[in-house]
Amino acid sequence: MSRTHLAVVAKAAARLLLVDPQRGEVVRAVELSGTTGHEVAVDARSGLAYVPIYGDAVVGGPGRDGRTIDVVDLRVGERVATLTLPRGSRPHAAVANPDGSLYVTAEGLAAVLHVDSDGTVRRRLGTGNRQSHMLVVDAARSHAYTCDVDPGSITALDLSTGRRTVLPLGTVANRISLSPDESHVFVADQQQPRLVVVEVPSLRVARWVDLPSVGFATAALGDGRLLVGLRETSKVVVVDPWTGRAAEAVEVPDMPEAVVLDPDGERAYVTCSGGEVVLVLGLDPLRELGTVDCPGGPDGLATYEG
Repeated sequence: MSRTHLAVVAKAAARLLLVDPQRGEVVRAVELSGTTGHEVAVDARSGLAYVPIYGDAVVGGPGRDGRTIDVVDLRVGERVATLTLPRGSRPHAAVANPDGSLYVTAEGLAAVLHVDSDGTVRRRLGTGNRQSHMLVVDAARSHAYTCDVDPGSITALDLSTGRRTVLPLGTVANRISLSPDESHVFVADQQQPRLVVVEVPSLRVARWVDLPSVGFATAALGDGRLLVGLRETSKVVVVDPWTGRAAEAVEVPDMPEAVVLDPDGERAYVTCSGGEVVLVLGLDPLRELGTVDCPGGPDGLATYEG
Protein backbone atom coordinates (compact mmCIF):
# COMPACT_ATOMS: atom_id res chain seq x y z
CA MET A 1 0.00 0.00 0.00
CA SER A 2 1.47 3.37 -1.01
CA ARG A 3 1.84 6.22 1.46
CA THR A 4 3.22 9.73 1.51
CA HIS A 5 6.95 10.13 1.00
CA LEU A 6 8.97 13.34 0.77
CA ALA A 7 11.47 14.62 -1.75
CA VAL A 8 13.76 17.02 0.13
CA VAL A 9 16.53 19.13 -1.41
CA ALA A 10 19.60 19.11 0.85
CA LYS A 11 21.00 22.34 -0.54
CA ALA A 12 24.38 22.37 1.16
CA ALA A 13 25.04 18.71 0.33
CA ALA A 14 23.82 18.90 -3.31
CA ARG A 15 21.54 15.91 -2.80
CA LEU A 16 17.88 15.02 -3.13
CA LEU A 17 16.80 13.09 -0.05
CA LEU A 18 13.93 10.61 -0.37
CA VAL A 19 12.25 10.46 3.02
CA ASP A 20 9.72 8.13 4.60
CA PRO A 21 8.18 10.31 7.35
CA GLN A 22 6.25 7.42 8.91
CA ARG A 23 9.42 5.41 9.42
CA GLY A 24 11.30 8.60 10.28
CA GLU A 25 14.24 7.99 7.97
CA VAL A 26 15.95 8.94 4.73
CA VAL A 27 15.55 5.92 2.45
CA ARG A 28 17.78 7.21 -0.37
CA ALA A 29 20.17 10.13 -0.95
CA VAL A 30 20.50 10.99 -4.64
CA GLU A 31 23.56 12.96 -5.73
CA LEU A 32 22.70 16.00 -7.82
CA SER A 33 24.78 17.03 -10.81
CA GLY A 34 25.87 20.48 -9.68
CA THR A 35 25.89 23.31 -7.18
CA THR A 36 23.21 23.60 -6.15
CA GLY A 37 19.51 22.79 -6.16
CA HIS A 38 17.13 24.70 -3.88
CA GLU A 39 13.63 23.59 -4.87
CA VAL A 40 11.94 20.44 -6.19
CA ALA A 41 8.80 19.71 -8.22
CA VAL A 42 7.19 16.28 -8.53
CA ASP A 43 5.22 14.95 -11.49
CA ALA A 44 2.87 12.44 -9.86
CA ARG A 45 1.94 10.78 -13.17
CA SER A 46 5.48 9.92 -14.24
CA GLY A 47 6.99 9.48 -10.78
CA LEU A 48 9.73 11.95 -11.65
CA ALA A 49 11.16 14.75 -9.53
CA TYR A 50 12.74 17.85 -11.07
CA VAL A 51 15.44 19.83 -9.25
CA PRO A 52 16.56 23.10 -10.90
CA ILE A 53 20.29 23.67 -10.36
CA TYR A 54 20.42 27.31 -9.32
CA GLY A 55 24.15 27.96 -8.99
CA ASP A 56 26.37 28.99 -6.10
CA ALA A 57 24.91 32.47 -5.52
CA VAL A 58 22.23 33.77 -3.17
CA VAL A 59 19.22 35.44 -4.73
CA GLY A 60 20.27 38.65 -6.47
CA GLY A 61 23.94 38.09 -5.64
CA PRO A 62 27.01 37.44 -7.79
CA GLY A 63 28.14 33.92 -8.56
CA ARG A 64 28.03 31.14 -11.12
CA ASP A 65 24.62 30.76 -12.71
CA GLY A 66 23.19 27.28 -13.01
CA ARG A 67 21.47 26.29 -16.26
CA THR A 68 20.25 22.72 -15.75
CA ILE A 69 17.44 20.70 -14.20
CA ASP A 70 18.16 17.29 -12.70
CA VAL A 71 15.54 14.58 -13.24
CA VAL A 72 15.21 11.91 -10.52
CA ASP A 73 13.12 8.76 -10.89
CA LEU A 74 11.45 8.44 -7.50
CA ARG A 75 10.52 4.80 -8.08
CA VAL A 76 14.16 3.67 -8.24
CA GLY A 77 15.83 6.57 -6.41
CA GLU A 78 18.23 7.51 -9.20
CA ARG A 79 19.06 10.59 -11.24
CA VAL A 80 18.09 9.60 -14.78
CA ALA A 81 18.65 12.79 -16.78
CA THR A 82 19.88 16.37 -16.67
CA LEU A 83 18.09 18.93 -18.84
CA THR A 84 20.06 21.87 -20.22
CA LEU A 85 18.53 25.36 -20.33
CA PRO A 86 19.77 28.56 -22.01
CA ARG A 87 23.05 29.94 -20.69
CA GLY A 88 22.67 32.17 -17.63
CA SER A 89 19.21 30.87 -16.72
CA ARG A 90 19.74 30.51 -12.95
CA PRO A 91 16.59 28.34 -12.56
CA HIS A 92 15.03 28.21 -9.13
CA ALA A 93 11.40 27.14 -8.62
CA ALA A 94 9.50 24.69 -10.83
CA VAL A 95 5.92 23.49 -11.23
CA ALA A 96 5.13 20.22 -13.04
CA ASN A 97 2.27 20.17 -15.55
CA PRO A 98 -0.14 17.32 -16.36
CA ASP A 99 1.35 16.96 -19.87
CA GLY A 100 4.84 16.27 -18.47
CA SER A 101 6.20 19.76 -19.13
CA LEU A 102 7.42 22.24 -16.51
CA TYR A 103 7.19 25.90 -15.69
CA VAL A 104 10.42 27.10 -14.07
CA THR A 105 11.66 30.50 -12.95
CA ALA A 106 14.83 31.65 -14.71
CA GLU A 107 16.11 34.56 -12.68
CA GLY A 108 19.09 35.25 -14.91
CA LEU A 109 16.75 35.70 -17.88
CA ALA A 110 14.06 37.61 -15.94
CA ALA A 111 11.60 35.01 -17.13
CA VAL A 112 9.50 31.94 -16.52
CA LEU A 113 10.36 29.15 -18.96
CA HIS A 114 7.88 26.56 -20.24
CA VAL A 115 10.11 23.50 -20.65
CA ASP A 116 9.31 20.16 -22.28
CA SER A 117 10.37 16.91 -20.62
CA ASP A 118 13.40 16.70 -22.91
CA GLY A 119 14.60 20.19 -21.93
CA THR A 120 13.32 22.01 -25.00
CA VAL A 121 12.15 25.50 -24.09
CA ARG A 122 8.64 25.72 -25.47
CA ARG A 123 8.09 29.32 -24.42
CA ARG A 124 9.84 32.13 -22.58
CA LEU A 125 7.56 34.40 -20.55
CA GLY A 126 9.27 37.60 -19.42
CA THR A 127 8.69 38.83 -15.87
CA GLY A 128 10.79 41.99 -16.17
CA ASN A 129 12.53 41.15 -12.89
CA ARG A 130 15.84 39.29 -12.36
CA GLN A 131 14.73 38.17 -8.91
CA SER A 132 11.56 36.30 -9.91
CA HIS A 133 12.34 33.64 -7.33
CA MET A 134 9.25 31.64 -6.37
CA LEU A 135 6.36 30.42 -8.51
CA VAL A 136 2.80 29.12 -8.28
CA VAL A 137 0.52 28.13 -11.17
CA ASP A 138 -3.24 27.67 -11.03
CA ALA A 139 -4.79 24.26 -11.73
CA ALA A 140 -6.24 25.35 -15.07
CA ARG A 141 -2.79 26.46 -16.20
CA SER A 142 -4.25 29.85 -17.16
CA HIS A 143 -2.07 32.03 -14.92
CA ALA A 144 1.31 31.85 -13.19
CA TYR A 145 2.39 34.11 -10.34
CA THR A 146 5.95 34.89 -9.25
CA CYS A 147 7.28 36.47 -6.10
CA ASP A 148 10.03 38.89 -7.12
CA VAL A 149 12.30 39.31 -4.12
CA ASP A 150 13.95 42.74 -4.52
CA PRO A 151 12.47 45.10 -5.44
CA GLY A 152 9.52 43.25 -3.94
CA SER A 153 6.67 42.60 -6.34
CA ILE A 154 4.21 40.00 -7.55
CA THR A 155 4.05 39.26 -11.27
CA ALA A 156 0.99 37.69 -12.91
CA LEU A 157 1.53 35.97 -16.25
CA ASP A 158 -1.40 35.12 -18.51
CA LEU A 159 -0.23 31.77 -19.89
CA SER A 160 -2.40 31.97 -23.00
CA THR A 161 -1.44 35.48 -24.14
CA GLY A 162 1.88 36.03 -22.33
CA ARG A 163 0.53 39.30 -20.92
CA ARG A 164 2.37 40.46 -17.80
CA THR A 165 0.96 42.43 -14.86
CA VAL A 166 3.17 43.56 -11.98
CA LEU A 167 2.16 44.64 -8.47
CA PRO A 168 4.95 46.56 -6.66
CA LEU A 169 4.90 45.88 -2.91
CA GLY A 170 7.37 48.53 -1.78
CA THR A 171 9.34 46.06 0.31
CA VAL A 172 11.59 43.02 -0.02
CA ALA A 173 9.37 39.94 -0.33
CA ASN A 174 9.74 36.17 -0.51
CA ARG A 175 7.72 32.98 -0.96
CA ILE A 176 4.24 32.72 -2.49
CA SER A 177 1.28 30.37 -2.08
CA LEU A 178 -2.24 30.08 -3.49
CA SER A 179 -5.48 29.94 -1.55
CA PRO A 180 -7.42 26.66 -1.94
CA ASP A 181 -9.95 28.31 -4.27
CA GLU A 182 -7.10 30.01 -6.20
CA SER A 183 -8.65 33.45 -5.71
CA HIS A 184 -5.74 34.93 -3.71
CA VAL A 185 -2.00 34.61 -3.25
CA PHE A 186 -0.03 35.15 -0.04
CA VAL A 187 3.47 36.68 0.09
CA ALA A 188 5.64 37.41 3.13
CA ASP A 189 7.29 40.79 3.74
CA GLN A 190 10.99 40.28 4.60
CA GLN A 191 11.44 43.67 6.28
CA GLN A 192 8.38 43.87 8.50
CA PRO A 193 6.39 41.17 10.37
CA ARG A 194 3.45 40.96 7.99
CA LEU A 195 2.19 39.24 4.86
CA VAL A 196 0.08 40.51 1.99
CA VAL A 197 -3.14 38.95 0.72
CA VAL A 198 -3.59 39.69 -2.99
CA GLU A 199 -6.62 38.98 -5.17
CA VAL A 200 -5.72 37.23 -8.43
CA PRO A 201 -5.51 37.52 -11.36
CA SER A 202 -6.39 41.21 -10.85
CA LEU A 203 -3.45 41.76 -8.43
CA ARG A 204 -5.58 43.85 -6.09
CA VAL A 205 -4.28 44.05 -2.51
CA ALA A 206 -7.01 42.69 -0.26
CA ARG A 207 -5.19 43.37 3.02
CA TRP A 208 -1.93 43.23 4.95
CA VAL A 209 -1.84 40.81 7.90
CA ASP A 210 0.41 41.39 10.92
CA LEU A 211 2.54 38.46 12.11
CA PRO A 212 4.30 37.80 15.44
CA SER A 213 7.67 38.09 13.62
CA VAL A 214 8.94 38.19 10.03
CA GLY A 215 7.38 35.36 8.02
CA PHE A 216 8.65 33.19 5.21
CA ALA A 217 6.92 30.15 3.71
CA THR A 218 3.14 29.78 3.81
CA ALA A 219 0.72 26.94 3.09
CA ALA A 220 -3.05 27.36 2.87
CA LEU A 221 -5.22 24.99 4.88
CA GLY A 222 -8.53 23.73 3.55
CA ASP A 223 -10.51 26.02 5.87
CA GLY A 224 -8.81 29.16 4.50
CA ARG A 225 -6.33 29.64 7.33
CA LEU A 226 -2.57 29.72 6.73
CA LEU A 227 0.41 27.92 8.16
CA VAL A 228 3.25 30.43 8.29
CA GLY A 229 6.89 29.69 9.03
CA LEU A 230 8.66 32.34 11.11
CA ARG A 231 12.39 31.97 10.45
CA GLU A 232 13.63 34.64 12.89
CA THR A 233 11.86 33.10 15.90
CA SER A 234 11.81 29.44 14.72
CA LYS A 235 8.07 28.94 14.94
CA VAL A 236 5.16 27.90 12.78
CA VAL A 237 1.88 29.71 13.40
CA VAL A 238 -1.68 29.32 12.17
CA VAL A 239 -3.03 32.64 10.92
CA ASP A 240 -6.50 33.60 9.69
CA PRO A 241 -5.65 35.94 6.78
CA TRP A 242 -9.15 37.39 6.76
CA THR A 243 -9.31 38.41 10.44
CA GLY A 244 -5.57 38.73 11.08
CA ARG A 245 -5.82 36.48 14.12
CA ALA A 246 -2.88 34.19 14.95
CA ALA A 247 -4.62 31.22 16.57
CA GLU A 248 -1.93 28.62 17.33
CA ALA A 249 1.84 28.40 17.34
CA VAL A 250 4.47 25.71 17.78
CA GLU A 251 8.23 26.02 18.23
CA VAL A 252 10.31 24.33 15.54
CA PRO A 253 14.03 23.71 14.94
CA ASP A 254 16.12 26.58 13.54
CA MET A 255 15.35 28.20 10.17
CA PRO A 256 12.04 26.83 8.91
CA GLU A 257 12.19 26.99 5.10
CA ALA A 258 9.38 25.19 3.24
CA VAL A 259 5.93 24.33 4.60
CA VAL A 260 3.99 21.68 2.66
CA LEU A 261 0.70 19.95 3.47
CA ASP A 262 0.22 16.20 3.32
CA PRO A 263 -2.38 15.26 0.69
CA ASP A 264 -4.61 13.98 3.51
CA GLY A 265 -4.82 17.51 4.93
CA GLU A 266 -4.14 16.23 8.45
CA ARG A 267 -0.38 16.81 8.61
CA ALA A 268 2.23 19.24 7.38
CA TYR A 269 5.96 18.96 6.77
CA VAL A 270 8.50 21.70 7.48
CA THR A 271 12.12 21.73 6.36
CA CYS A 272 14.36 23.33 8.98
CA SER A 273 17.76 24.09 7.44
CA GLY A 274 19.43 25.21 10.66
CA GLY A 275 18.19 22.21 12.61
CA GLU A 276 18.87 19.87 9.65
CA VAL A 277 15.55 18.08 10.06
CA VAL A 278 12.14 17.74 8.49
CA LEU A 279 9.47 18.35 11.09
CA VAL A 280 6.15 16.51 10.95
CA LEU A 281 3.22 18.52 12.33
CA GLY A 282 -0.29 17.47 13.24
CA LEU A 283 -2.84 20.14 12.40
CA ASP A 284 -5.81 19.54 14.70
CA PRO A 285 -4.53 20.71 17.09
CA LEU A 286 -1.20 22.11 15.85
CA ARG A 287 1.51 19.94 17.39
CA GLU A 288 4.80 18.20 16.67
CA LEU A 289 4.46 14.55 15.66
CA GLY A 290 8.12 13.85 14.98
CA THR A 291 11.28 14.79 13.13
CA VAL A 292 13.45 13.16 10.48
CA ASP A 293 17.18 13.90 10.39
CA CYS A 294 18.04 15.38 6.98
CA PRO A 295 21.68 16.51 6.94
CA GLY A 296 22.92 19.00 4.38
CA GLY A 297 20.65 22.00 4.81
CA PRO A 298 17.12 20.81 3.90
CA ASP A 299 15.31 23.43 1.84
CA GLY A 300 12.78 22.69 -0.94
CA LEU A 301 10.22 19.96 -0.32
CA ALA A 302 7.52 18.06 -2.21
CA THR A 303 5.32 15.08 -1.40
CA TYR A 304 4.84 11.94 -3.50
CA GLU A 305 3.23 8.53 -3.13
CA GLY A 306 5.68 5.69 -2.67
